[in-house]
Amino acid sequence: MWVGGGLQGVVSILSGKNKHQTIPEKLLSPQTSLPKLSDSVTLNGGICASATSNFVFKKGQEEQPTDVCAITAEKQVTQTAMELLPLVCVSLLTWSGTTFAAENEPKVIRVDKGRDVILPCSLNTKKNITSEKFEWKKDGRQVFLYDDGNHSNNNNTGQDQQFKDRVSNFPDKQKSGDASIIIRNMKVADSGVYTCEFTNLQPRQIFYIKLFVEPKVIRVDKGRDVILPCSLSTKKNITSEKFEWRKDDRQVFLYDDGNHSNIVNTSQDVQFKDRVSHFPDELMSGDASIIIRDMKVADSGVYTCEFTNLQPRQIFYIKLFVEPKVIRVDKGRDVILPCSLSTKENITSEKFEWRKDDRQVFLYDDGNHSNIVNTSQDVQFKDRVSHFPDELMSGDASIIIRDMKVADSGVYTCEFTNLQPRQIFYIKLFVEPKVIRVDKGRDVILPCSLSTKENITSEKFEWRKDDRQVFLYDDGNHSNIVNTSQDVQFKDRVSHFPDELMSGDASIIIRDMKVADSGDYTCEFPRLQPRKIFYMKLVVETKVLTVAEGRDVILPCSLSTKENITREKFEWKKDGRQVFLYDDGDHSNIVNTGQDQQFKDRVSHFPDELMSGDASITIRNMKVADSGEYTCNFTNLQSEQIFYIKLVVFGALPKPYVRILDLTKDGMLLQCEVQGAFPKPELHWKDSDGNILPAEEIQETGRGGRYLQTTVTKTDNYRCVATQKEINHQTHYETFVYIPDASPKPSVRILDLTKDGMLLQCEVRGAFPKPKPKLLWQDRAGNILPAEEPLESETGELYYNIILQTTVTKTDKYRCVATQKETNRQTYADTFVYIPGKNIALILAVTVLAVVLALLCACILYKKYQKGRSEEDEVVYMYTTNGEATS
Repeated sequence: MWVGGGLQGVVSILSGKNKHQTIPEKLLSPQTSLPKLSDSVTLNGGICASATSNFVFKKGQEEQPTDVCAITAEKQVTQTAMELLPLVCVSLLTWSGTTFAAENEPKVIRVDKGRDVILPCSLNTKKNITSEKFEWKKDGRQVFLYDDGNHSNNNNTGQDQQFKDRVSNFPDKQKSGDASIIIRNMKVADSGVYTCEFTNLQPRQIFYIKLFVEPKVIRVDKGRDVILPCSLSTKKNITSEKFEWRKDDRQVFLYDDGNHSNIVNTSQDVQFKDRVSHFPDELMSGDASIIIRDMKVADSGVYTCEFTNLQPRQIFYIKLFVEPKVIRVDKGRDVILPCSLSTKENITSEKFEWRKDDRQVFLYDDGNHSNIVNTSQDVQFKDRVSHFPDELMSGDASIIIRDMKVADSGVYTCEFTNLQPRQIFYIKLFVEPKVIRVDKGRDVILPCSLSTKENITSEKFEWRKDDRQVFLYDDGNHSNIVNTSQDVQFKDRVSHFPDELMSGDASIIIRDMKVADSGDYTCEFPRLQPRKIFYMKLVVETKVLTVAEGRDVILPCSLSTKENITREKFEWKKDGRQVFLYDDGDHSNIVNTGQDQQFKDRVSHFPDELMSGDASITIRNMKVADSGEYTCNFTNLQSEQIFYIKLVVFGALPKPYVRILDLTKDGMLLQCEVQGAFPKPELHWKDSDGNILPAEEIQETGRGGRYLQTTVTKTDNYRCVATQKEINHQTHYETFVYIPDASPKPSVRILDLTKDGMLLQCEVRGAFPKPKPKLLWQDRAGNILPAEEPLESETGELYYNIILQTTVTKTDKYRCVATQKETNRQTYADTFVYIPGKNIALILAVTVLAVVLALLCACILYKKYQKGRSEEDEVVYMYTTNGEATS
């Protein structure tokens, strides 16, 4: 068996051009049988024996290294060489495991960073591969290995560290020859060429896939602020870690254990000085996001966020597009390009300059400007640009450009060169040419007139399309009477209007429009000063008819002259196949005209309408397969007339089928599916307010259907809308989705009166993970109170509880607030806390003492009173007894 070597050497051996040809040992197996060759062959280090039916080649033994076997043919045998060639070719192809068909370009798959991707690999034989061996590789490194039940996830197979715990196969599909794998959480570094190889099959099977992992894309308008997200999925506290943001190998921002680019020198690139900040409060939850202020077009590019000290190292990629302000204006109009300082400062004595593609548009410098002094203004803008003198005092440097041309399109800059810091504003301007639309097969007039109405009979003007000449007029001579390099596409189809030249009209008419005639046209007067150029965009459209499957349809075709076509010939075709033929009274329904079987007994014309030039037909019982482009051709007319119609036959669009797939950590996953619709509908998810929701790419089901998935995070009515734009048809299905509140209202409790004050607790129970609410305590004045670290505990797979405690020291109303920054949602709970004063014990003691003293005084007075009464009673008694008073 041949196992290597180059074709050049093989050809040389077969042709007999050299007596000695060296073949590497790898090219021959220890015993390789070849067709009969009666002449003896000499090997390096030995003689290759000759046999009657074949040669047995063996390794050389002495003179050459052991991996070389040289053969020498004693004479050339052309016939034998020709017999050997097919065997060599087959041997080479068998060894390589490929055929010429395997040289096709690899399948290309694109996926966003962070998504999961399925890499397909299936045998077209559908052979059961449960007991086979297949291996996925990337750049020579193992991605996944399966071998008779053992694989990378249950056995050590040499899998590369990059793919550990991220790759799985589909066991249930292996019985049908499917070796596809899924790779989770795609990274930009996963991009590359992957191979799926069945190593034990004969012939060996290899499949190639080219994978592009595209970083997260963020778009922002110039001058805005932007947040570049970067968070660890583990939510690990990174306060003491190190992370670095870079762009094009230049440092954007560095954080290292509390130190960062805004407080220490960290080699931050000057482009980002004083423009970048991180979010200190979010570091504890693993968030290394940054905000960049006042975006510039130059800030566009790929950014990386890297945690250099983590194991394994973590890198996140973001592609940022900073888009300048866009202004669109029709050709020939005037446009104002705005440029104002936000400070509104007086710029009467300042300097500002407008430029386009490094060419000066307008310069103002302390009262002087391009319209009164020579300022190197580009000739394209001479006498066309003005500023607004009265607005300079309020910082407005806007300009107006008159009579816009398509060539004026581009990026403009307005720069204040003397200000500190220097101020630059960007504007992207699109000047759109006049658009003319015409049906295919019709004639069209392209207008071109001088506003001065001057006589151009002796002038020169030229029409061009894509740098090819359409029509040339030069002082009476033109493309229809002399050779003017007119492009063959427009030969005998273009005319001007001689009678209109005296009024400056250079318009032309183009007959029998074709789709290929679409494009940008220019009408130029090259001798006029200044030179005049007019632009227009021509769109040649095919007439479109739509009809429901099973209905009848009339395809119209009429001559504008209304001439009698009873004796004429016309033919309808679709994709080169005859639909209907009429020829001087005979037609497809009465004679054999070569009508395609698809339209047999389904097509009729309108005999009564022929006298008025109407060759329309009706097709009955439309099928989806009838969709396509139809032509109606009058072949015998002096100038051949062809009419075009595009027919779209659509089946009944079924209502979308909506399913709630799963409640995930990100929210509720919904799927909308439509089966068997044509034309294929666009699918959108909408909420109850009619807002279109972000969703994944539309996927094909393989059964003539398609589906769209989205994830929602709040309770609402959601609608899946299916739209067939081609036929202006739309249907929908609505479903109600209940999602537990992501931030239930907090509950507040007073736990205890401690030596430090009153201990309060705020608790949110059953919170949904995304977006996670942040808790804080506030007093009546809205001041945020110091609090302990929040305590989080999971309850089941998807929910968790949050507890936040604080201690207060005065009587007041207190509020616990739960905030979701991502959704701008906030809930809260209030409580009133009474805390007694600090001298309560003394007050109580004094009060008790006062009460005791009062009771004591009362007792003494009562006893004295009782004693006085006793003495009085005794005196009276003595007086009564003795009959006389005593004292």
